[in-house]
Amino acid sequence: MLKTSSLKHNFFNRTNSSIPELSFTEEEFNLSLLSLEFSTLYELFLSNKERLQANNGMVLYLNFLCNYLISYYQTDYVAENLNQLLMKKNELDRFIEEQSIQNKRNKREPLEANCKAQPKKSSDEFIHSFVSSSKIRKHLSSFISNRSYWNYSRALSNHVINYLQKIGAVDSLKEINELFGLNYSPEELTALLDKPQIALRLLGFILYGLRFALNLLIMTKHVVLAALNPKLSSKKVLVQEVEKRSYTMSTDLFWGTVNLFNFFGPHWGIDAFLLAKVNLFFLMIDIALFFVLWHIENSQYQFCVNELLLQKHEATSSLERAIIERQIDILNDQKEIQQNYYLFNIAAANVFVLAFAASLIVSGPLTLIGLAAASMLGNAMYNTAEEYKQYRRSIADLKRETLNGTLVADDYHDVLMQNLRVEQAAAQTKFWKNLMFNTGFTALIITAAAVSWPIALSLTLVYIGCKTNNEDRWQPKQSESKPEHLNIYRLFNANSTNKPPRAEEAVSLPLSITE
Repeated sequence: MLKTSSLKHNFFNRTNSSIPELSFTEEEFNLSLLSLEFSTLYELFLSNKERLQANNGMVLYLNFLCNYLISYYQTDYVAENLNQLLMKKNELDRFIEEQSIQNKRNKREPLEANCKAQPKKSSDEFIHSFVSSSKIRKHLSSFISNRSYWNYSRALSNHVINYLQKIGAVDSLKEINELFGLNYSPEELTALLDKPQIALRLLGFILYGLRFALNLLIMTKHVVLAALNPKLSSKKVLVQEVEKRSYTMSTDLFWGTVNLFNFFGPHWGIDAFLLAKVNLFFLMIDIALFFVLWHIENSQYQFCVNELLLQKHEATSSLERAIIERQIDILNDQKEIQQNYYLFNIAAANVFVLAFAASLIVSGPLTLIGLAAASMLGNAMYNTAEEYKQYRRSIADLKRETLNGTLVADDYHDVLMQNLRVEQAAAQTKFWKNLMFNTGFTALIITAAAVSWPIALSLTLVYIGCKTNNEDRWQPKQSESKPEHLNIYRLFNANSTNKPPRAEEAVSLPLSITE
């Protein structure tokens, strides 16, 4: 069992031994493990805050762990993570102060002298630059996604327009333009949209290159500063940075290369069919990278679960065991959500591969439309992956509360189940709406604009209205349901083993949990 796990056990058992000095260079130091431990305990804290006392072992250990992580991110400075921890630290401080046991807590916990942790002055000078670099990377990612989305939408609309022209359907729609005194042909719009394509290919290479360079620069900065700081291990920092940035940097390198070949290929005399095979190869590499990233994240979850199982074996109090079991519940739910998220992205990548491979061996206007639509679907799946993740989260929440009902089926459980069902339905609706809009609506607008811009304008206004209405209806539900999310991990009984009791044995959690 790790040193931090033994320390956690001491907090629960009120062992009077002094808190050992923990080093960031120790072999057993594992930032991902500590982060998962903290996140699960903090969620339990929020779920049961009204029933906890400030001298509870979980609260004391959570406070210590928060200080420890703050100290780390002050040393290996990451503004976003540090600011999030400081906000959570303030929440813990408010809770402890409201319980009016600050003096007792100071005596029990030597590290509490620094409870009001703030970023070091030596780090302050870097805040502006690295917050800005984080925003730049987010903007670059947004530009890359929008550029890809536009390219797939334009390709689909081009195939549809060509097919409509072949069957003569466009001629019947030209009368609408004549009513408005407009005279332009679909060929003119298609030619207009084709003009920026060369620049967009070059822009793709530039965007991927910039994001790759920024990530490489930040990774190098962290590793070099770690090597110069005796409090850090450059080897551990390097592993953390590789796990954090390897997927994004790999995809940037691959797709930046593809865009470079697509832009300069004709000038270098590279055969178009060879370029198509290169694109197909990197699409398959993208699938492999998803599996690698999934494996890394799954290994981190499993390592944390195994450590919690060791903690549970060593636990001597029923409360400690109940909390550890709830931590495992949280991790299992998160693991299930992430598993579905990766499977969804892998499915999107497979749609790309199949559509692109088929386009190399088949032809025909309707076939090309179908393959372009499949590629558009794959891109739309990528763009709605976060909505799908929220949908899977709502399913996991409902499943967890259903299991809670086997412990205590009270009125609160019934109300919560109703709310979670409503939220799941809302998340499902939002996901499918966004997927449908991302799949075909932009291509539909481009196609409509090729034959009649009044129709395209009407469709655009309808889209904006639906999008605005959808956001207005979703946002209040998000904010109102947030506490209910947390309450699905409430503790029922200090003596609970999380096994379904007989109905006459089921009891609710007392107003305060003490040891």
